[in-house]
Parts: sequence; C-alpha cells; structure tokens
Amino acid sequence: MPLAVLIDEIAGRAALAAFALAGGLSLAAGVEPLYAVVRGIAAFLGVLIVCRWLAGLCQVLTQEIGDDQEQARGRGA
Repeated sequence: MPLAVLIDEIAGRAALAAFALAGGLSLAAGVEPLYAVVRGIAAFLGVLIVCRWLAGLCQVLTQEIGDDQEQARGRGA
C-alpha cells in the first residue's frame, strides 16, 4: 500500500482524535465549553489539512521518482 494512501486513510481518525484530545484537555483545564469546542475544531482542521497535504506531497514525490526511473530505463535501452 502506498504511503500516500495510508496517510489519507489515517487522516480522518487522527483529526477526530485531535478534536477529542484538544476539547478534553481544554475542559480539564477549566476553559469554557464553547472555547473548548472551538479549540477542538481548530485542532481537527489543522491535523486534517496537514495530513492531506502530506499525502499529496508523498503522492507527487512517488510519481516523480517513478517518472525518473522510466526515463532512466528508456535511456539505457
């Protein structure tokens, strides 16, 4: 399984875990519930955006490496 696909599949679960962790820690620290939810949403979006960006980057790098290998095979023949 390519790394980009693996990261893409894990992204949703990791973002949900970040939401729960940020909200739970905020509530444990005594922050008002509305701000705890806002912090959770910010954590969710941050993790989701970073994971999706990283998956896209891995996919692009994998394609470029594959293209370079095909060109090298073409020159050798």
